Amino acid sequence: DKQIASINVAIKAKITSIKSSLRSTTHELASFNSKVESSIKNMPNQERQYVDLKRQQSIKESLYVYLLQKREEVSLSYASTLADARIVDNAYSGPVKWPQNSVVYALAFLLGLTLPAGVIYGKGIIRNKITTIRDIENTIDVPVIAELAFIKSQNPIVIDKRKNFVIAEQIRMLRTNQLHLFGNKENGRVSLITSSVAGEGKSFVSINLGISLASSGKKTIILEMDVRKPKISEAFGLSNRHPGLSDFLTKKIPVQNIIQASALIDNLYILSCGSIGDIAPSELFEKKQLAELLKYLQANYDDIIIDTPPMHLVTDAMIVSKFADITLYLIRQGYTGKAELAFINSLDKGQRLPKLNIIFNGIQRTKYGYGYKYDNKYYN
Repeated sequence: DKQIASINVAIKAKITSIKSSLRSTTHELASFNSKVESSIKNMPNQERQYVDLKRQQSIKESLYVYLLQKREEVSLSYASTLADARIVDNAYSGPVKWPQNSVVYALAFLLGLTLPAGVIYGKGIIRNKITTIRDIENTIDVPVIAELAFIKSQNPIVIDKRKNFVIAEQIRMLRTNQLHLFGNKENGRVSLITSSVAGEGKSFVSINLGISLASSGKKTIILEMDVRKPKISEAFGLSNRHPGLSDFLTKKIPVQNIIQASALIDNLYILSCGSIGDIAPSELFEKKQLAELLKYLQANYDDIIIDTPPMHLVTDAMIVSKFADITLYLIRQGYTGKAELAFINSLDKGQRLPKLNIIFNGIQRTKYGYGYKYDNKYYN
């Protein structure tokens, strides 16, 4: 019984061992089977990649063969082509031959001198505008007190303490020359600014000259007497509804109520033209109140600048000129006609304007070939 029992235990242990071994083998076979199935599933993808690579190889191979064929064809074509050019006769040179007739030289020399001179002279005759200061000096004896360069700007005010422009320095030079004209007169100096026609820069000079005088510590007032086309008030941003010169002459408004202080700079005041009524400016300026106004201003201000209409178009400036100490007459380069010089000469000969001096305005050196070449680096 003991032997049977021990054999039974041994048989069970052997069976258990064999069973465990078989299970392990089963697991290994299952794992191997799954790997085989996975590789079988991946075969279509690998085959597709292989086909793509084979296709690319075929394309590049055919392209390479095509390029080799073309290269050989081009080489054969160059080798078989003959040169199209051939030398017929070699070049040669002989002695230089010049014309022996001296008349040809003389004609060529005269033509080289007279043709440019004729062109320059002809342009001067055809052009009827004043372009150089010689046009003024050769026609009239009125001195030119200043020359102002042309500047492109939407703002008519060019005097700026923070910046030094060429035109600003020229305005300051004009101020210095203007004060010399007054001699020893310390206050109540009246300057009349006018021109022949519109657009020559009267308001521009009046505004900036007034600012320049006020900057130097002189109590200055600008009179806007161009009532037909007023520009002074607009330049300083003042209201056009404020009472002005016309209101003083017609409605007898006190002087203190028509003078406006400039918000731009101290010591500068503006007397605008006021409301324009039915009375013509010429009749308006004939009133005796104008003389009283100028007398008051001369007693209370150092400099009075009068901006007037064009003198060759209306008579307003001629009426007001009797109150002025000096006259600054504007001529604009390339704009004022040469015929206006005869008019200015008649004014000077007839002594109808006090201390007549000319300002040559709007000079463009690059356009007309006249004017100083200033170096802006020095000023800035």
